[in-house]
Amino acid sequence: MIQRLLQRALPAVARIGSDPNDDDDIRLQKSLLVICAVPFMLAGVFWGLLYVFSGEWSPFQPNQAYNKFAAFAMIHHGGDFSAAASELRKLGYGGAREPSVPRVDLTSMIEPKTIEQAPAAMAAEAPRAPDEPKTEPNAPVAERPEIDLGSEQQSIRAITHAINSGYLSDVYVRDGQLVHVRSKTSVTGNDVGVAVVTADLLNNLLAHGVTTYRWVARRSAKGDGDLERKEASPTVTALRAVVSSSFWPGVPILAGVIGSPTLRPDGTLVQEPGYDKETGLYLQPTVKVDRVPDEISDEQLQASRQFVMKIFKDFCWSSQGDFANFMALGVSPMLRPYIKTTTPFGMISATTRGSGKTNLADAIGMLYGQSSQVWPHRSEELQKKITSVLIANSKPVVVFDNLMEGTSIRSEVLAGLVTKDDWDDRLLGASKNIEARNDRLWLATG
Repeated sequence: MIQRLLQRALPAVARIGSDPNDDDDIRLQKSLLVICAVPFMLAGVFWGLLYVFSGEWSPFQPNQAYNKFAAFAMIHHGGDFSAAASELRKLGYGGAREPSVPRVDLTSMIEPKTIEQAPAAMAAEAPRAPDEPKTEPNAPVAERPEIDLGSEQQSIRAITHAINSGYLSDVYVRDGQLVHVRSKTSVTGNDVGVAVVTADLLNNLLAHGVTTYRWVARRSAKGDGDLERKEASPTVTALRAVVSSSFWPGVPILAGVIGSPTLRPDGTLVQEPGYDKETGLYLQPTVKVDRVPDEISDEQLQASRQFVMKIFKDFCWSSQGDFANFMALGVSPMLRPYIKTTTPFGMISATTRGSGKTNLADAIGMLYGQSSQVWPHRSEELQKKITSVLIANSKPVVVFDNLMEGTSIRSEVLAGLVTKDDWDDRLLGASKNIEARNDRLWLATG
C-alpha cells in the first residue's frame, strides 16, 4: 500500500512548479528541487522552523529560515518585530513580568510604576527633599511612567500623551512650539534659559523622565523563546513627528521668563520662583529680593521712593523728562503683559564717555534679566539678529551696547520691530517661516 501511495504521490510532487513551456532539463531540475525540499520542510516543521525556497511568498525572503515568532511577525505585522512582540505579550505569551500598578493612560501604552527598590542607593536618591521647591503645574510626578514603544505609530501616540499628561518636567508650549526651561551652568553661576524642544532634546527628556521599552523575543537554540522587555529609545522619525505638532492642550503656556517679581492682573505679585499658573510667567530671580508684603504702609512706600532716587541722583540728566522716560523704561517689562502694546525703543545716550550709559541699562537688565548684543550695521544682519534673539533667548531686556559715534539707527527693520506685536521671519538654514512674540524691551547705549 505504501508503495502505491509513493507511486501516486511522487509524480504529483514532481509536477509542483512545472510549466508547459519548460524543456525536459528544466522540468527535471524543478522536480529534483521539490523532492529535496520536502524532507527539509518536514524537518523544519518538527523543529519549529520555516524555510522559504522561493521568492514568490511575499513578504518572506527566499533562501531564509524563519522561526515561529519571525513568521508571525512577517505575516501579521509586515516584519515589525516590536509590534508583534507587544501583541503576543498582550495575548499572554512570554515570561513572567514584574508587577506594576494599573495603567493610567487612554492609549494603554503608558503605565505609572513606582521606583524600584534595588539598588538601595538609587531608591535613596530618588525622593524629593522636603525643602526642595516644587514647580507647578507640571512638576515631575512621584511615579516614573513607562512607555511601551511598540510600532512607530504607537510611539508617536504614547509620547504625545505623556507630554500632554505632564510627565516631562519644565516643558511648556510657546507660540505653538514645545519649549524647555532649563538651567545653564556658566561662569556667573547657574542661569535659566528657554530652549525649543528638538528631537534630540526630547530624547534626553524622555531618558530622564520616563522609561521607554520594547518587547523582543529572547533567542534560544531552537530559534524561539519567551518575550523579554528591553529598554529602548524612540526612533528619530517618531521624535521628529512628535515635536512637529503645534497642538498641545495639556501643556502649560509659557508667557515669558522674568527675573524679578511682577504684577498679576488682580494686583498681587508673582514672587515664588518657578512657573506661575495665573500669568504663565516663569520667575527666576536675577538678584535676591526680600518678599514684598501683601499690604504696604506709607512709610515703606516713601522709603522705597527715596532708595530709588538715591541710586540715580548722581547721573547727570539733561532734564526731568529724561529721568521720567528712564523710569518708564524700567517698569515697562512689568507692565507690558497688561497694557497689550509694544514699548518704545529706548536709547540711552550721552555727549561724553564714562557718563554711566551702560550702568543705566544694566540697572534695568539686572532686575529682569538682560541679553547684550552687538549692533549690526546692515539691515539684513539686524533682521537675523532679532530673529535669533526672539527664538533662542528668553531674557526680557535686550541691549545693543556702546554704539559707535555717528551710528545711525534708522532702519525699516527696526521700525517694524517696535510697531509689531509679532515678529515673523524666515528661519536661517531652513526653508520655513517662524513667528515669535515681540515681548522684549529693546535698548541701546551710545
